[in-house]
Amino acid sequence: MSSTLIRGAFILTLGSVLSKILGLVYVIPFNMLLGEEGVGLYAYAYIPYTIFMSIATAGIPLAVSKIISKYNAIGQYSVSQRIFKSSFKIMMMTGVLAFLVMFSTAPLLAEFGSYGENGFSSEDLTTVIRSVSFALILVPAMSMIRGYFQGHQVMSPTAVSQVVEQVVRIIFLLSGALVVLKILGGKLVTAVSVATFAAAIGSIGSMIVLLIYLKKQIPHFKQLADKDWNKSGTSLVQVQKEIFYSSIPFVVVGIAMPLFQFIDNLTFSRGWLPLDWMESLNPLLVS
Repeated sequence: MSSTLIRGAFILTLGSVLSKILGLVYVIPFNMLLGEEGVGLYAYAYIPYTIFMSIATAGIPLAVSKIISKYNAIGQYSVSQRIFKSSFKIMMMTGVLAFLVMFSTAPLLAEFGSYGENGFSSEDLTTVIRSVSFALILVPAMSMIRGYFQGHQVMSPTAVSQVVEQVVRIIFLLSGALVVLKILGGKLVTAVSVATFAAAIGSIGSMIVLLIYLKKQIPHFKQLADKDWNKSGTSLVQVQKEIFYSSIPFVVVGIAMPLFQFIDNLTFSRGWLPLDWMESLNPLLVS
């Protein structure tokens, strides 16, 4: 068990590190391509997306991974199957709901981020926010499949899907923005919209990888469920309550940083002192 755990942790860490490295490498050509204004517009759209994603998943995939691991340890594999099926349906519904809410409230979110001549226009922000919102349709369900595999101590699907997601996203992001700006001569907001929509394309690539792994593993998981000696002794309602309570810390941790960043976007960028205030402060600064 310990060797399996160490191997799984290594694979998961390796996948995460590779994904982060890819995320760092693309920043240089991305900044050169879109410039400071384009990068700022891109970043503003991603912060509300991260908040909605945290709300949509509600920490359930990580909690499900923990609970599945618990019931697998005591041999109740059929309970794990029931947990996954019910939680996957919930994640599908919350993903679609989060997409609809973010897409429809994009103009309101854009109003918070637009501030006169020194900021982005409300129309531009609305466009890019709506563009990235499409990723919410698949990301919660995708996270649930990853959590299901991790609960079974199978880490390769998560690691591979993370890398594939990042590679597909970066290729679509850079090539799409390049085509819009350099070949079609399009507007910057269009290029940024294509770049943010890359999150949805990356999630599709990741989901395909996870479904391939799932198809291969389903016979094995069914064999485990057939050996279960207590197929109906555990209440699904009781398990769902356990998942809910376990997910609360994940929700708090996951949503805290995006909220801070969102508040920074609304306040820091607007922060300024009038010229006469600066002149009145100058003697104090000098002394």
